[in-house]
Amino acid sequence: MRQLKIDLSELELVFDSGSEMISYHLDLETGEVISVSDEERGSLESIYESYYDEQSQTIDWENAFEKEHVPDWQRELLQNADRVEAGFGDHFISIPSEGSHEGYRDMEAFVATVHKRCLQERLERAISGRGAFGISKMYSWITQLSENAGPSSIGSN
Repeated sequence: MRQLKIDLSELELVFDSGSEMISYHLDLETGEVISVSDEERGSLESIYESYYDEQSQTIDWENAFEKEHVPDWQRELLQNADRVEAGFGDHFISIPSEGSHEGYRDMEAFVATVHKRCLQERLERAISGRGAFGISKMYSWITQLSENAGPSSIGSN
């Protein structure tokens, strides 16, 4: 079994993003997270229609970029979107994200399962109130607790 190096903080941001206009994909070979916006997807479709060569099954990117006046900053984004499109299912998978309301309910449900009262109270404070950092605080405290006392202490009395 192959192991990937994945940036967990980046995944956390993706899970919390809840954007309907951006999809996120995990590269199963490198662990890289690639975002594809609706705008990029639309531009890519336009490029496919005009510059995709059926015989070679390739796109003349330089010609497409020049004729479509694609700015430099957008070129890599479009090529990444093409990589995702070409490798979806085999090389890339979608990363689900949910809005903040669903994420908050998930955090509340998790906190309710913690049996250790002092930890449960800290976690409740972490997800409530003004300026709450939610998952980041929860992750930090759970990690600290499991490093100090072992993972079995999270759910024990």
